[in-house]
Amino acid sequence: MRKRLLALLAVFAVLGSLAPANASTISIRVISTFDYPDPTWTIANMGGINDSGTSVGLVLSDTGAEAFARRADGTFTPPFMPPHANGSQAFGISNEGVICGVCFATEHSQGFFLSAGSFTTYDAPGARHTSIFGINDNGDFVGGYTIRRTGGFRPFLNLAGEFIPIDVIGQAGSIATGINNLGEVVGESDGHMFLRDPDGTVTYPIDAPGNPYLYIHAINDNGLIVGGANADGFVWLYPDTFFLFDVPGSTYTVATGINNNGLVSGEYETSDGILHGFIARVIVR
Repeated sequence: MRKRLLALLAVFAVLGSLAPANASTISIRVISTFDYPDPTWTIANMGGINDSGTSVGLVLSDTGAEAFARRADGTFTPPFMPPHANGSQAFGISNEGVICGVCFATEHSQGFFLSAGSFTTYDAPGARHTSIFGINDNGDFVGGYTIRRTGGFRPFLNLAGEFIPIDVIGQAGSIATGINNLGEVVGESDGHMFLRDPDGTVTYPIDAPGNPYLYIHAINDNGLIVGGANADGFVWLYPDTFFLFDVPGSTYTVATGINNNGLVSGEYETSDGILHGFIARVIVR
């Protein structure tokens, strides 16, 4: 399963909006950058952000890997994982505060949900490994699964309790990473984006201007898609306006979540190899 790590500091250096004439323009303003407050834990990944401004992610220590949440006021939860798991990572959070992700065991991994302090786990039908990357306010969720011990993941959608495999033209190593409240699903396969419309139509491959290798993370109800393009973060008002951003002195930037108020969560790496989190605001004109 692909590692998703890294990217952002105090001020974004705009690498450019690649929008055509008369299209919308996008800009980004940093609100905060942060590290996990307990120095024995370091941020390894950030995930999604809900409309209340709570974001989620992954922290590492000498003892393992666990999920965490950061509230809008800048306070953090203790690291957490489901009982009997060896580790966990949080990828998404709904406006109801339901957190989704993956938890690890010796021979397999499962998707998990954390709601009102209670954990539940989820396995795709027949799967050996399942990860849940995104959830909307209807309780629909998306992710990736494989029925083998090793091998490429395949994307899926769980819609109103129904498991729906997403066919990306037979591509292995594909995952569905984001779903909004309109039922639009985004994901990635071999550096390209795919989009599944609410009627089930899948469009693939979708490439950004300049054909960078894409890491797709989330889509909000306004159609803004975020992720990473090579070593830069991006915001995409698909199909017209593709906006790259980076941090001076950073080695990697990625946007991992976007809510309906235009707040973006993400991660960045500095030249010392340390990962940090950020919250920024997207402005579309």
